[in-house]
Amino acid sequence: MKSKKKMFIGRRIFRLLRAPLSINFSFISRWKNPKTSRIIKGKSRGVSSKGLCLETEIDVRHGVLEFSETEGTEKEKVLPYLILSEKEIELELNLPPGGNKTHIMGKPIWYELTSGESTSRLKICVLFKAMPREVLNNWLGYIKHADSPRTS
Repeated sequence: MKSKKKMFIGRRIFRLLRAPLSINFSFISRWKNPKTSRIIKGKSRGVSSKGLCLETEIDVRHGVLEFSETEGTEKEKVLPYLILSEKEIELELNLPPGGNKTHIMGKPIWYELTSGESTSRLKICVLFKAMPREVLNNWLGYIKHADSPRTS
């Protein structure tokens, strides 16, 4: 189930490990009045020690892109968060094996919108910002655990 590929960020190369992980995230805009979006549900497509690639489903209603799974009854529109020049993403992860809830701040560095027959998806590559030592240790422990060979 694991596969590895490389993610290019500028001149750096990070090894991505495919490790399924449910992620709740929200965009934080840096307009004159900082605003946080509703919580959006997604899944990891690949993880590394420096960041991750997450994926979420998108609905198209009357020509408007909306995140499919958001908290509350109203859907969050996609476009305002893609065109912001200054934005951050707050990620909430439940890291196995203990299910420790971890919050990590990141900066989206690229997006890819794909359309299938029944659903559209948005992939977002997130580069982590500085994080507290305990959070970093939890994340690196998860990466190490996910990358270790499993015996059945």
